[in-house]
Amino acid sequence: MTNETSVAPATEPPTLPADAPLVDRLAATASARAAVISRGRKASSARRYDRGGWASLIFRVRHRGFEDIWPPLLLVLLVSAAWTPLVATGTVSDGVCDAIDTYQSAFSLLMTVLSLLLAFRLNRAAHRHYEARGLCGLMIAKSREVSIGAIAHFSADPKTRDALCEIAVAYPVAFHVHLTGGGGARPKSELRAMLEGIVDEATLGMLLDASHWPNTLTLIAQQRLDAALSAARGTDRAVVAVMFGEEILDSIRAVAVALGGCERIMGTPLPFVYVSHLRTFLVLVLCFGVPLVFACSWGWAAIGLAPLVAFCFLGVEAASIECERPFSGTPSKNHHDLERFAIAVSAEVEEMLRCAQRASKYAF
Repeated sequence: MTNETSVAPATEPPTLPADAPLVDRLAATASARAAVISRGRKASSARRYDRGGWASLIFRVRHRGFEDIWPPLLLVLLVSAAWTPLVATGTVSDGVCDAIDTYQSAFSLLMTVLSLLLAFRLNRAAHRHYEARGLCGLMIAKSREVSIGAIAHFSADPKTRDALCEIAVAYPVAFHVHLTGGGGARPKSELRAMLEGIVDEATLGMLLDASHWPNTLTLIAQQRLDAALSAARGTDRAVVAVMFGEEILDSIRAVAVALGGCERIMGTPLPFVYVSHLRTFLVLVLCFGVPLVFACSWGWAAIGLAPLVAFCFLGVEAASIECERPFSGTPSKNHHDLERFAIAVSAEVEEMLRCAQRASKYAF
C-alpha cells in the first residue's frame, strides 16, 4: 500500500542562481519544498476543525489510540467470557453472588477514585497539548516578526534583508525536524531537500554539520544581524539601526524560548509513580473487578458490557497518551501539524517580500 500524503509528489524545482532575490527562490521552490516538508503526514492524518461529522467521528477507528489499550481490553473480554457462563448457568452458587453484592459498595468507591485519577491524567495531558500549540504559535509569530523587521528596516540592504528572511523561513522547518525525530525520522538528506535553494550553501553546510539545527539557525541569525549593525556604525542610520536591530534580536531569542518549551514538554512525561499506580488499578478494577462484580446482575450481557465499560475508561488513558506527546515523526490526527506551520511561514514571507516590491513603487 502506498503512503498517501497530503500533497502531490515533489517535482524538481527550476534552478535559480544563488544570488537571485529570495522572493524568486521561494516562489520557484514552493511546491517541491511543501511536498518534502509534508511527506511524513498522510492525508488521512491531516488536522481539520469539523463542527459536524458525527457519524465519521463516532465510528472512526483510526487515530483513537487503540494500539495503546488493546492488551488490557482483551484481558477484560477474556475474563468476562470465562466468568460469565459460570454465573449464568448456575455453576457458581447464589452464595458467591450474595457475597459479591455485599462488597459492591467498596467497588463503587474504587471506580470513583479511578475516575478521578483518569480525569487528572487527561487534564494534565491536555494542558501539555495546548501549551505546545501556544508555543508553536509563538514560534510562528516571532518568525514573522523577524521577516517583517528585516523587510521594513533593511530595505536599503537587500543582502541582509534576504539573509534574515531566510532564517525566518528555515527556522520552522528546523523546529519541525528537530521535534519530530531529528536525524532519525528526518535524515539530513531530507533537511537539505527542505531548505535547498532557500538558504545559501554555507548556512546549509553549518546546519548539516550541527546536531541541534534550530540552535544553529538562531546563532547564524544573530551573527548576520550583528554584521549588519556593525556595518551601520558611523552612518546616519546607526542609532535607528541599533534600535530596530534589538527588536529583531528579541524575536530571534523568542523562537528559541518556544523551542525550549516544546523540548520540555516532549522530554518530561508525567511522573512514573502516578502513571504506574493508575495503570495498576485500571487493570485490577477493569479486568478483575467489573466482570466479576457485575456478572451476577447482568447475566450473559456482562460478556459485552464489561468490555464496553473498560473501553470507556481505557479510552481516556489512550487519549492521555496521545495528548502528552504533541509531536511525532509518524503523526496522527492528534499530533500538531508542524509541517503546515512551516509551509505557512514560507508562504507569508514570500508574500511580504512581494508586498515590499510593490510598495517600493510608491512613496511613503
